[in-house]
Amino acid sequence: MSGSICAIVGCGRPLDTKGYCRSHYRRLWRHGDPLGGSPPRGKNLGPCFIKGCDEPSDKKGMCNAHYLRMRRYGRTDPVRRTELNVCGNPHCPGRNGIDKHLDYARDPEKFKARSQKWRDDNSERYRANIARYLADEDVQKHARERTKKWTRSNPERKRAMDKAFAEANRALVTSYKAARRARVLRATPVWLTSEQWVAIRAVYSEAESLSRETGIRYDVDHIVPLQGKSVCGLHVPWNLRAIPRDKNNSRSRVWLSEHADTMDDLTT
Repeated sequence: MSGSICAIVGCGRPLDTKGYCRSHYRRLWRHGDPLGGSPPRGKNLGPCFIKGCDEPSDKKGMCNAHYLRMRRYGRTDPVRRTELNVCGNPHCPGRNGIDKHLDYARDPEKFKARSQKWRDDNSERYRANIARYLADEDVQKHARERTKKWTRSNPERKRAMDKAFAEANRALVTSYKAARRARVLRATPVWLTSEQWVAIRAVYSEAESLSRETGIRYDVDHIVPLQGKSVCGLHVPWNLRAIPRDKNNSRSRVWLSEHADTMDDLTT
């Protein structure tokens, strides 16, 4: 019976039981007539009216796939997964995220009040959710990238914010500077020769000269960080270099094994 089709004229579906396809056999079993009951879905309604679709229509002149897209997303063309993140957040939960954004657009105050009420009634759970969210590595990476992008796009505003923070928190900034000087002092070996001290001052002079010539602020960077996560470097001439400030602020403080090649080149 392989390759046989349903006995009902025009059906064309593969044979299932007693000469009929599964759909017509169920109608025969329920109504005593293979054509009894409601007509099969998609039959006698013509093809889907969407251009280029040859599937039979199911509801409102569309096939099942196009009808579901229209119902869920308001359009019939394919919807990519990335398009569901309507807020731009990679953690936006798909269709539920769209529903939430639509609710917010209809009545922002009602949405805020409802959210605030839930936070008040579930304060411990809310704090746990926030802590778990902020601890996620992808979230932290996204936040760092977003901050770097904003800093590059708003250099003047960033400098103004840093200046305002320093003026409002003089004691805190002073403590940071003191801690930095202490780290440098602890990382400076007592066995440095006078020639090596001259080499250290030369690196700082180079950074100042490059800043004046290029108009870009240069800093003296420790190749092996003084306070790294896995290893701490020394304040010695072969561990110093002059690099742009933005590069110094964005570089990783994690010492990787492949960096050893760079140190070998600097010390030879």
